[in-house]
Amino acid sequence: MSSFASSGTYAKALLRQLGLTPPLERWPDFPREVLAATAGSYFAGELFVAVRSTKLPIMTLDLGGAYGIAASLNGAWRYLFAERLDVVELDRDEVGVILKRLISVFSAFARGEGPAPSKEDWCLAAWTTVFVHPRGESLPHRVREDKTWTMKRAPLTYDKSVVPYQLADIVALAQSEGPVPAIERAFRLDPVGKVPISPTTLPSGRVFQQSSGDLSRALWSERRLVEMDTNKDFTQRDRERGYLKGVVNSLFSGLPMQVNDDEPTKKLREIDAYDPRTGRRAELKRNVLEKPGSWYYPPLASAVTATARLLLCLIIQCFRS
Repeated sequence: MSSFASSGTYAKALLRQLGLTPPLERWPDFPREVLAATAGSYFAGELFVAVRSTKLPIMTLDLGGAYGIAASLNGAWRYLFAERLDVVELDRDEVGVILKRLISVFSAFARGEGPAPSKEDWCLAAWTTVFVHPRGESLPHRVREDKTWTMKRAPLTYDKSVVPYQLADIVALAQSEGPVPAIERAFRLDPVGKVPISPTTLPSGRVFQQSSGDLSRALWSERRLVEMDTNKDFTQRDRERGYLKGVVNSLFSGLPMQVNDDEPTKKLREIDAYDPRTGRRAELKRNVLEKPGSWYYPPLASAVTATARLLLCLIIQCFRS
């Protein structure tokens, strides 16, 4: 082997074959406060102990391929090839009604007392961003440990301002904790129209096209076909399965949050920053500058990862019930 490429490289190639251009090239004037808020509400994979300080038999629970499942549940593909996205402001009373209904639907399903949440339910939870006042609720956040920032779910109190989250994280909190933080404001993203895509041949030889619907589901099906292909040895199946999983994770989490650091300098340099509440631009001085990747689009990544956390929470509650 003379060269290799990351799953992100394959994901970009797939998007190019489909004839898609990056979201921020299509919508260069997309509101910066929405980008800032959804970048703030983004948290990657979650690893935690579900039951603490209690002697119990140990059981590990791993949700394999969570991002692909989450992307299919919340209609992420529609947002990636939308003609445009509308930002819909929600008043507090409206989002309160939505939250109460979603908590009821997801809780009833986890207890085995109601139907599965609908596509609309998953979309509302994923694509609604809320600004909350944390007062000790267990929410995802980052803490500084030495020189790195680590994501954890723990009681959080923050008095200086509101903190952005996807509504899915608040619904997940209600499944296990009960009280939820006060919501100051919220907005929802709605996809409008579809840009045309080019037919593309997937690894199995199947053709994905405009009428095929959901790319994340199509790639998940490709992964299942690889797993069941007994004409290939285990090593080859495992390599191809890993490749497909990496492509999905890159499409819906990695590429939309990719930023590239340059080399640090002794002299401070100016970089633009945007307030997630108002969109107001400010100039910060930093030793290292970050440049967004070509497919940078935080709303997509934050919606998919928040959906995956809610899905994992739902599975844990189903086990407990």
